[in-house]
Amino acid sequence: SPAFTKFLNALKKSDLDPEIVGFEAVFNAGVFGWHATREAKNVASIAYYGLDPKLRRAQLFGPGEYCVVDPNYCMHDWGETKTLFLFFIIKKYPYFNFNTHFVVDNPLDRDEMYMLPILIATFGDQIPLSLLPQL
Repeated sequence: SPAFTKFLNALKKSDLDPEIVGFEAVFNAGVFGWHATREAKNVASIAYYGLDPKLRRAQLFGPGEYCVVDPNYCMHDWGETKTLFLFFIIKKYPYFNFNTHFVVDNPLDRDEMYMLPILIATFGDQIPLSLLPQL
């Protein structure tokens, strides 16, 4: 996916190329954060492309994409989707830890991404989005 390719580019640029340092070193250089999305049309886009820095809003703690440590803090933002993403975030880049949440300042041009969606969780009576091509 484009999100993975851009995340891998960021890893390589930060001397965290998994082929050189191994996955344990990459894992130790990151944190996990939850992110909610309100609109169903955004779920597939985030899964495939990652978060779009051009769609930032409510930048209370500075520019970037926001994730929380505890998923309970973002469930009020999930709107009709009842969907949360778990992101792996590289700590080496413009990243800020506020104990309850992280702010990751991804480049606006999206050449690199410092966070990668690794899990999608859909709750309640919502039908999980199929990301597989129709056969």
